[in-house]
Amino acid sequence: MTIRSIIARIVYDDNLDPAEYRVIFKRQGNEYWDVPFNYLRFHGEYFQYLNHDTLYPLHRIVAIYSMDGEYLIKRRFDPTSIIIKPQTIEIMPGVPIEHQYDVFTIARLAWLILSQVEALLGTTGGLEEALAILGDYEEIDEDTYLIRKGYFAGTIIKNNTIMRGVCPLDFSLIRSYLSSQRIYLFDTQTFYFIHSKGKSIYRTTPEGTLERIHLDKILPLSSLLGDYSLVVANNKILTLINQRTKMVLSPRLARRIARNCDKSVFAEFEISRANWVYQRGKLAFIADYDTIVSQIA
Repeated sequence: MTIRSIIARIVYDDNLDPAEYRVIFKRQGNEYWDVPFNYLRFHGEYFQYLNHDTLYPLHRIVAIYSMDGEYLIKRRFDPTSIIIKPQTIEIMPGVPIEHQYDVFTIARLAWLILSQVEALLGTTGGLEEALAILGDYEEIDEDTYLIRKGYFAGTIIKNNTIMRGVCPLDFSLIRSYLSSQRIYLFDTQTFYFIHSKGKSIYRTTPEGTLERIHLDKILPLSSLLGDYSLVVANNKILTLINQRTKMVLSPRLARRIARNCDKSVFAEFEISRANWVYQRGKLAFIADYDTIVSQIA
């Protein structure tokens, strides 16, 4: 298969999700970049990475592979010359993130922002600077804080660890930025998170509320807690948040990870794309690399 046909298959085959693929391409000399598929924009025989101006010819692509390690194409390249991208994002400590980046960049790179903010938490004087980046916050217990407003509302910071929440964006504000991403649609407008840290279990909301709950209230779901937080609506799981990587998982990937759980604990969804979405009153999970959460008013 040609590179163009493989790209077309990933983009148009509804059995595949572009968010689960990565691309390795030759940037210059003997330097290769390994990037998420959805971070590329394709223009005929060329492509570009994120919002960079440089256009690369398709023949610079040497590999396309899935999260499971399956290569759809693999040409000769020096694996020691690969640079994983992106690795960092420039953040000014103490300055709210919405004053530093536009709303789509924040949503797209939220996982990277949170990873860097978590690293800042462990530095001298870093706590207040880190909290200010994420949004309005309140101390709810000793060494435990809740983000109440902004894209990261519903996030808990406890003992220098971030348990991620997210506040949905207005779909109309980000639709024009989307390309081949799969969009998972749910018949709900409200949802909440279940976080676990040690013996503490919290329920938080995108509206910035918090309550402590007992394990017996979530026993059918408790096996997933620890490594993951749950995104829940009407007592059904919408998806999972990997609290190590800080990434909201696509609903389809979440179901594969939790394949040993009863399927009835998961909410039903339909899959669409940006140029297909005409429904109203839906909650949309946009599988980019991280998953962007939005509401369709």
